Amino acid sequence: VVDIKTVLKTTKPDQYNQVHPIETKDLIDTSITQLDDVVSNVLDDGVKSGLKMAQQKCPEFVNSKEHKLMFLRSELFDVQPAAERYAKYWNKRIELFGEEKACKPILSLNDALQDDESALNVGFIKLLDGVTDDRGRALMWIDPANLDSTKYSRESMVRAVWYIMHAALESETAQQKGLVFLVYIGNNPALSVFDRPLISMVAESISYLIPLRAGAIHLFPTPLVFSVLLNIIKYVLGSRLRNTLKVTGGSNDKILDTLNKLGVTTDVLPIEVGGKVDHDHDAWLAKRRKEGK
Repeated sequence: VVDIKTVLKTTKPDQYNQVHPIETKDLIDTSITQLDDVVSNVLDDGVKSGLKMAQQKCPEFVNSKEHKLMFLRSELFDVQPAAERYAKYWNKRIELFGEEKACKPILSLNDALQDDESALNVGFIKLLDGVTDDRGRALMWIDPANLDSTKYSRESMVRAVWYIMHAALESETAQQKGLVFLVYIGNNPALSVFDRPLISMVAESISYLIPLRAGAIHLFPTPLVFSVLLNIIKYVLGSRLRNTLKVTGGSNDKILDTLNKLGVTTDVLPIEVGGKVDHDHDAWLAKRRKEGK
């Protein structure tokens, strides 16, 4: 039996005080065996109903080592919460996409997301493709000013968020190191766009369902009006994500300096905040659609 607490003690915490285990063959193989045991003998049938259905319909995908490993990585190889996330993920995946589409290994734009074009196109959440922070974490750019609930349902936006995050998790390094969320308030989003149920749905997916680790949520800049919402947002995010929230105010230069010290340099930030990344979200979606992703 692998003692994960002992394994983690041998790794040095990073800038967010997070540790990243060294993945040995013994750690991976033993953890997957233990995960299977927890799923089979510990989890209640109600918790794993979606997983059991998926294991029957698409066993090669659901039971693959690569798929299970994502959940173990997201919980630092702590088998019990990894097993719970694995099971709950499949309940939600089937709820969001339906049995047939959920069981396909790739949630593709041309299939699983074919009815969610409006939610994807508004650009609320984007993957800064091809760049990472200094530890290899994927970077997600979130602009609440782009939200417009007249163009999509909450469920459609959640499916869009799932798609973007799964795109990030195509990188094994992102699975291992996690994701950083860059929430940009600089376009002065109206108070009305802060949809508490939607934020709660997205937060649940990040915290307990999708197999990812949130390294940090950087929220910037912080206009005075936003202070009214901050405590509400902290509450809606839940305890897990609340602990990763980093609120940065001041001048743009000060914000860039703060992010740089935390491993998010100007080389990997969008040009609209003084960075060097010219990300074309529409072109990125078109490219993935052409590739069948």
